[in-house]
Amino acid sequence: MKKLYNTNRFKLPGDYRKDFYKEILTNNTVHLRITFVILFIVNIIFVCLDIKVFKSLYKNKIGYRNVLYANMLILFISPLYVTLITVINKKFHLLVNRFIVLFIMTWSTFLSINAQLTNGQVSAYILGIFCISSIIIINPFESLFLFLLQYVLFVIGILNVDIDWGAKVSNLVSASLLTILALALANINYAYHFNNFKNKKLLSAKNEEINNLYIKTEDTLKKRTEQFKEANALLIKEMNEKHEMELQIVKTKLLIEEKQKLLNEKIEYEKLRTDFFANISHELRTPLTVIFSAEQMLDLIIKKPNIESNIDDISKYIHIIKQNCYRLIRLIGNLIDITKMDSSYFELTLKDTNIVKIVEDITLSVADFIEGKDIGLVFDTEIEEKVIAIDEIKMERVILNLLSNSVKFTPPGGNIYVNIYDRNEKIVICVKDTGIGIPSDRHETIFDRFVQVDKSLSRNREGSGIGLSIVSSIIKMHKGAVRLKSQEGIGSEFIIELPVENLVPDLKFDKTIELSSTINTEMINIEFSDIYS
Repeated sequence: MKKLYNTNRFKLPGDYRKDFYKEILTNNTVHLRITFVILFIVNIIFVCLDIKVFKSLYKNKIGYRNVLYANMLILFISPLYVTLITVINKKFHLLVNRFIVLFIMTWSTFLSINAQLTNGQVSAYILGIFCISSIIIINPFESLFLFLLQYVLFVIGILNVDIDWGAKVSNLVSASLLTILALALANINYAYHFNNFKNKKLLSAKNEEINNLYIKTEDTLKKRTEQFKEANALLIKEMNEKHEMELQIVKTKLLIEEKQKLLNEKIEYEKLRTDFFANISHELRTPLTVIFSAEQMLDLIIKKPNIESNIDDISKYIHIIKQNCYRLIRLIGNLIDITKMDSSYFELTLKDTNIVKIVEDITLSVADFIEGKDIGLVFDTEIEEKVIAIDEIKMERVILNLLSNSVKFTPPGGNIYVNIYDRNEKIVICVKDTGIGIPSDRHETIFDRFVQVDKSLSRNREGSGIGLSIVSSIIKMHKGAVRLKSQEGIGSEFIIELPVENLVPDLKFDKTIELSSTINTEMINIEFSDIYS
């Protein structure tokens, strides 16, 4: 926390500071305009519904009446803000924007407090803080003050609403956790824009410095050339000096190119890191939001009289919570494994094993799940037994990961094929699907860390971009190789090649002993957790 709110962390030179605040102001103004246009359209619909459909409710219940007034207030504020921000002097934009941000959060806080009189939800407060933290760029101190102020107002409002204490505590706990998460998101958003601006300015300054150096060098060369023309007696000496100067220019150009390359690599690294943090934020927030929503539904069901009649709904929401917990476990486990691989602590426990049976057992263990998605699953092998040295658990994980990817990207009615081929010195395992395929420009980077085919935060298929990187690392640790053959719109095929000669010394494979590897149901649940039923 001390590091996050360190005043030196977001310092800029005086020349840059004004440009940075101007850029933030322009960004926030555009986002607030769009937000109010959307709010205006949505609230027109809500007001019409309130007047025509829920007329009896808002006449008899103050909670619904307050919602009508709040919606009508937005209909007044929205065009007022858009008009005001257009006509007033730009030096007052910051003041107006701060007031409007405070108004939006206070308005959403009021709706959540008022909602306790109708449906017991705090969704408006949560949407308000996440909307502000996502689209508005606020420095850490202002965001801390703003979020704490709204949280205090929310707590005061909840404590004064006439509802049971269980609901109060539940709402306060949920609001507290999500307020912290929204505050962290706001700081990440600010840091992202700050670093982008800073890197852009540094790159511009460095380019200017390089140009000045080049111009200075050219001027020096011209002066030297004129001196050579004027002094014939010192021709040989001056020719040597010219040669030395040219060498210096070459060295300078090489140095400039090297620095430019380092700058480009740093910019690319910062972009990758920024994309990763945005992706991880999405991956963490999505299951947390689903878990929170399922918990709210369970809370509503438990409060109903005849809880036995709702046992199916309770089971459904418990399943949702469990699946999203598995998603979090999978993401955290992958991050831990990536760290272990980087620090060389990720090790294999090799054992002489029938690789054919391992792959067959894993495939059959998920057959019902895949066929339940209306996707055909076909397993075929050229041989019934092939003993090689592998880590059974990690090989199960590799096959499950590839099957999970195939299910995610294969539409209903498609097929998945798992084939094993004997190539004498190596075993080839192929996992092929008839899914959407992977664009050709992604083939070279698909096994790189945090790389995804669909990188947008609104993508249709979940994933952190770590799974295939771990698959590649595990196969390389087995001294094997994995490659991709894919055509967009036709399907993808992942091909694993494992060497046969890597047997464990002094350990013979006994056919009479049943394989100790039993497919771990928990592992299947974790690897398939980001595929929703």
